[in-house]
Amino acid sequence: MAWYKILAVLIVAAVFMPLVLSTSGDGFFHRRKSAEPYKKDLFARLRIQKFEEPVVAPDFTLKDLKGNQVTLKNFKGRVVFLNFWATWCPPCRREMPSMERLYKQLKDRGLVILAVDMQESEKLVKAFISEFSLSFPALLDLNGDISSLYGIRGLPTTYIIDREGMIIGKAVGPIDWSSQESIQLFQSLLKKSAPVASSS
Repeated sequence: MAWYKILAVLIVAAVFMPLVLSTSGDGFFHRRKSAEPYKKDLFARLRIQKFEEPVVAPDFTLKDLKGNQVTLKNFKGRVVFLNFWATWCPPCRREMPSMERLYKQLKDRGLVILAVDMQESEKLVKAFISEFSLSFPALLDLNGDISSLYGIRGLPTTYIIDREGMIIGKAVGPIDWSSQESIQLFQSLLKKSAPVASSS
């Protein structure tokens, strides 16, 4: 090949190669961006009813399995996962291990789980807690008053209460609470600052 033809090829390559690389690079990053999953609302993805207008969580006091009185309002400033359940409920049994995983991962960051058992004996509840090696508090609603107060119609039912003591979500039915979406949801809730205590 003549020297001037070789020179022409080199000139063309020098002019157009950056354009080719630039276009292919843009295309690569475009594909990467479009492949990212669309971030839908975490409440909806978890099948949690989100309260557009949060309501104050009704206060209550129940005994735990150690005989201690546990009062909901004492957890203000933390995120509370309030779960209503029973040992005879198969969906409750399915979701409890995932609740434990969620609790272990986030309890040191301010997550509280209160598992309110509906109208069963302390003996039954203790056996259940031992069987599943659960470390979060189980509370005894022996006469069903608290379950009625929260309008429980099906089990399991979970209320999510924010740091200000407001109900912001409700889920009826079992959920994998240790899923990526669930962890992301509670991490986002826990990032919010706790309310400043009144000096009065």
